[in-house]
Amino acid sequence: MSFRDLRNFTEMMRALGYPRLISMENFRTPNFTLVAEILIWLVKRYA
Repeated sequence: MSFRDLRNFTEMMRALGYPRLISMENFRTPNFTLVAEILIWLVKRYA
């Protein structure tokens, strides 16, 4: 992902009310745990 994509993603998650702070440093290396947490949170929010 580009810098712009990461910035937009972190801002979007903040706007949606994701309870944890997501920094752009979290995605410097693949962070599968964080991605899994985000996906679970999104599914629970949708359901």
